[in-house]
Amino acid sequence: MARSADARHGGVQHTSGEFPLTYSQADQKGRDHGRARGTDVGRERGSCGTAAATAAATAAAATAAAFATEATATSAMWREVNADVSALDQGTDAAALVASPLWQDTPPDWVETEWSKVAAALREAEDENWAFWIDWVEARLRGDPINTDLDRAVVLLDDAVWKQGPTVVNAKILELVEAHRPTRAELKATVSPQPVIKDGKLDVQPNDTYDAPDGREGLALLPSQQRAVIRVLATSLRANKNIDPGVVAALQEYDEELLTNGTRPALGTLNQMHQIVRDEYLGLRKEKFFETQRGLRRSFLSFFANHKQIKTHFPLDAVREVMYRAATVDFSSIDVSLAKEAGQDLSNAVRDALEAEAVTEDYAKVTNRVVENIRRITETPPPASDRPAKIDGEESFLDPPEVSWFKRAYIFGRGFADASLSRIASAATLIAFPESKIGKALIQALKAFVASLSDSDDESG
Repeated sequence: MARSADARHGGVQHTSGEFPLTYSQADQKGRDHGRARGTDVGRERGSCGTAAATAAATAAAATAAAFATEATATSAMWREVNADVSALDQGTDAAALVASPLWQDTPPDWVETEWSKVAAALREAEDENWAFWIDWVEARLRGDPINTDLDRAVVLLDDAVWKQGPTVVNAKILELVEAHRPTRAELKATVSPQPVIKDGKLDVQPNDTYDAPDGREGLALLPSQQRAVIRVLATSLRANKNIDPGVVAALQEYDEELLTNGTRPALGTLNQMHQIVRDEYLGLRKEKFFETQRGLRRSFLSFFANHKQIKTHFPLDAVREVMYRAATVDFSSIDVSLAKEAGQDLSNAVRDALEAEAVTEDYAKVTNRVVENIRRITETPPPASDRPAKIDGEESFLDPPEVSWFKRAYIFGRGFADASLSRIASAATLIAFPESKIGKALIQALKAFVASLSDSDDESG
């Protein structure tokens, strides 16, 4: 959503060296700034921004009042506002500015301290349900991609709704959140790796859109650096009988992806493997394993840091992660026996297609991984929350919440099978394949597999 520089920092304007403005001044400033900038969203926000401006001004006032050194804090905030204004004056796209971290550099310590207090107070008001706004503020602090349609819908809520107070407003916003969740078709478009047709065969490659690097310098050396860390980490883990062998396998999968695709990897594969390693780290840390394994702990942390750095070069991966976090998965809707049967049939169909040289080994490998992941989901109860715990002390409060492995594997598994069907149907080079015995068996198996993972009210996408 396009917005002004001062809107990035609470929607209020500094006047006469005093902070903050009154609610009416803040509201009027929002209206005036929207008209001055001439942006649609600015005008819309000005027309119904009283409640939003009030909330922003209240939060800003409460935070500023709590600062031990208010003058220093206020000065820091307005340096950021001035930097935003300068960026806009120099031609920076407003949407790009909004989708960047609220602070240019690491925020001062008081930002986390004071925001944590505000967030805690909002959570205590359970009957008002401020969850959306807490997530929204933290997303703006991080610079997460914007769901423009959802934000616009919130801004355009009727004034009559805003006047009914937070309980009514927040309930209405949650309805909008549900209405703006990513569709099955949108999730299917993000699969990584994605199925493609190469030399007349079903194959896989990094996603054309969501796995595209931004071209900035610094990416070239990261794959080799990460692979070096993986070698050290995997060697240490193999020597320890307390470590799940699946973690080493995940590291190997991550390493192979970097070896094969270098600076153009399938981020979906890296993210899945990273999640497996991360879950193991969290479990070991909870058991106080690292009290005697500090070197191993450093190797884990180096792996996580490199992964985070790699992801910064793929801006649309962040968009995909926002979609994954917003998506809902009803694991209880999975028919366990049906999913297992469909998975086995799909593995058999892909094996036959591989023997007939209709698919590549890479395609078969990814498909079998999908089937194995779904089998694991049906046999292991998913966590109560789809947001795994943070790594205490190693992650910034600005790091986005992780998507659980279960949710990630489910969305990718269904999307990959679904995308395979679409690819087969649209490929001119496979005119004969869909009508062949092996082709029909594969198509039928893919359809059954997708059906076994679809909610009863799931749209066809």
